[in-house]
Amino acid sequence: MDVNAASFEEGDIRDISAIQAHAWPLRQLRPLPRQRHDGFQVVLQKQALDAIHAHGKSITDIEIGGFLIGNVFHDQHGPFLHITACIEARHATHHAAQVTFTSATWDWAHEVLQNNYPDQRIVGWYHTHPGFGVFLSGMDLFIQDNFFNLPWQVAMVYDPLGHDEGIFVWHNGVSERAEHLVHTGEFTDPDQTTVRDGVSAGAADKATVATSSEPVADDDRIKMTVPDENCSQSSDSTDRKCNWLKKVIRAIDRFLNG
Repeated sequence: MDVNAASFEEGDIRDISAIQAHAWPLRQLRPLPRQRHDGFQVVLQKQALDAIHAHGKSITDIEIGGFLIGNVFHDQHGPFLHITACIEARHATHHAAQVTFTSATWDWAHEVLQNNYPDQRIVGWYHTHPGFGVFLSGMDLFIQDNFFNLPWQVAMVYDPLGHDEGIFVWHNGVSERAEHLVHTGEFTDPDQTTVRDGVSAGAADKATVATSSEPVADDDRIKMTVPDENCSQSSDSTDRKCNWLKKVIRAIDRFLNG
C-alpha cells in the first residue's frame, strides 16, 4: 500500500495530533464501534487481540513480546490506527522484567511482514508485564522513543496474570495510556473485498499471528538494533534520520557492551 511520503514527516512531531487524515487511505469499519468519536483512536481487531492474549498466557514467568501489524486509515471521524495482526518476537532475549529485540528479531519480523502482510506495516510493539501491572518502564520508554517514535506508532502492555492491558500513544512527546477500541466486525476498503475479522476472501488460511519458538538463552547483553521499517521509505529526510539513528544506536551499544 503506497502512502504519501509526507505522512512520514509527521515523525518530527511526536503527537497524535500531527496525524493528517487525508494522508491515509479510507477504511470503513462495519458496524462502526459505538465508542468511535472524532479524532485519532486505536482500533484493535479482536482476532489480533486474541492472538496477543494467547501468546502472553503461554509464558508468565518472564516478559515476552512482539510486533503490532496494521496501518493508519481514516473514516468520517478522522484518522485511526487499525491493528489487525501481530508477529511474535523470535530470537529476542528475555528477562523477568525485560524483553529485548535483537537484530535477528527485526530480521525475522520483516521477513514475516513481507511474506504474510505485504500491504501492512509495523505500527508498534507489545510485551507482557506478568503480575506487575500496565505501565511503561524506563527501558520501555527508551525503546518507544528510539524505535517506535512516529506519531501513529504505539506500545501495548498486557498483564496476563492481572488480566489488564493498555495501549500507549504519543501526546506532546510522551507516551501516555489511551483508550482503545476492540472491533469484532468487518472492515472494507474502497475497490477491495470485505474483510471479516482480519481475514479476507481467499486468505482464510493465513494466520493472524506468526508464532515463535521458545525464547533464546539470555546472554546478559543489552542489544538495540535500528528497525528497517522506517528506513525503507524513499524520502531523503527519512534516510538521513535513519542513518543518524544507526550511528547513535551503535555508539550506545559500544558504551553498554564494551
